[in-house]
Amino acid sequence: MKYVCLMRGINVSGQRKVNMKTLCTQLAELGMDNVSYYLQSGNLLFDTLLTSSEIKATITQLLGDAYDYQDVDLFLFTFDALQAIYDEMPTFDSDQDESKSHFTFLNDTPDTTLTEQMDDQAFLPDQYRICGTMVYVYCPNGYGRTKIHTNFFERKLKVRATTRNHKTVATLLDKLRS
Repeated sequence: MKYVCLMRGINVSGQRKVNMKTLCTQLAELGMDNVSYYLQSGNLLFDTLLTSSEIKATITQLLGDAYDYQDVDLFLFTFDALQAIYDEMPTFDSDQDESKSHFTFLNDTPDTTLTEQMDDQAFLPDQYRICGTMVYVYCPNGYGRTKIHTNFFERKLKVRATTRNHKTVATLLDKLRS
């Protein structure tokens, strides 16, 4: 089965450096097939017959042994799961620019009490919508200027998260399709 694995905090701002090409080779040596990556920021693609928990254990073990990274959050998706997430992106604006849309993946469904305490109108023109383990974010002035970034959602929702822009998710889907 084809998978994409999003690794939180890899090769971001010079932190937690991982040579993605080397990581792909290492995963292939551990039995994963067609291992590739997109960008240097922790986006892996591969085929395997392993279960989700076995995949996470394998990658976690490798990151610990080879790079001494013990706490990298992994977000694992099949093509169908990632396509469903992509298809659920809401329309925040009638002339919405896809390049201003972002997907924040949560490692767990946040507590309803926490989500109800949040004011989704407080950061206009930036907008977000929480849907299960996803936060769909729209920042018409750019993600670099918003206050509703990954750390904001981690702090408010008490979960771990990673964010990818629209182009990255679309490209990952294209790569999984082929």
